[in-house]
Amino acid sequence: SPQLYPWGHAAPSCRRAAFRGCSSGTRPTKQLSGRSPYGAYDMSGNVWEWVQDYYSDDFYKKSKLSQPVNRARGNGYKVIRGGSWRAPKDEIHVTYRADYWPSKHSNAVGFGAHDKSKQPPPPLKKNISSDLF
Repeated sequence: SPQLYPWGHAAPSCRRAAFRGCSSGTRPTKQLSGRSPYGAYDMSGNVWEWVQDYYSDDFYKKSKLSQPVNRARGNGYKVIRGGSWRAPKDEIHVTYRADYWPSKHSNAVGFGAHDKSKQPPPPLKKNISSDLF
């Protein structure tokens, strides 16, 4: 079954995520233990994460796709996910969505960064000559 939190189904704790009552501001990445199976940190709590979708209350109910993206601007609000250090713990699970105006600023809304320099190098190609033409 899909996980409720990046670390699994265990309830949020102040060791796993920064949320209301656990933090008085954003935390540096990788400071908490709530890591996903993909190695991503801070996907729940810390800061709300911007996603590609525009917000609509009933978008998922109307969609026939399993992983739909709402490109219709509607009222102009975008989706944020994952909760923040200001959010109560019942809002930091991975399926919780909220709407936020894109031009509004907050220290509780942002995006995740991934350091590709820490990734292993891609596998070597067997036939290098085919890349030349």
